[in-house]
Amino acid sequence: MKIDLQRFTRETLDQIPVLRCMQPRFSQFDSLSLRLHAPLAANINDKHTAFGGSIAALATVAGWALTTLIARQAGHHCDVVVACSQLNYKAPVDADFYFLARTAAAARETLLSALAAGDKGRLDVDVAVMLEQRVMAEFNGEYVAG
Repeated sequence: MKIDLQRFTRETLDQIPVLRCMQPRFSQFDSLSLRLHAPLAANINDKHTAFGGSIAALATVAGWALTTLIARQAGHHCDVVVACSQLNYKAPVDADFYFLARTAAAARETLLSALAAGDKGRLDVDVAVMLEQRVMAEFNGEYVAG
């Protein structure tokens, strides 16, 4: 199934209204990764860097979106939730930034096998918060789909 990321962005903003203020934009999805862009101006704090809460929320959304799109690409329209996560900040983000969500091929196959069997599946997703080519924070989340 072909994925339309502009449409997916609109659907996500409609379903999760708080994200409208953060202005995320999804791009470059493949079967194992997804990129989400975010402008600093919409996510800025009093120190003129990206607000930690925005980074946490958008990293969670990047993992949720990757899990959702992997399932949809395989023909499974299901609910996806984050079960647990961890986020480590490395440096302040002081310009527009992006999130690179990735999963392993074996984890993807395990998720899709569970969904095909009518069960709930789990997917481990790593998300790097990037400023140009520098990793500014690292997120890991476990998502449940079904």
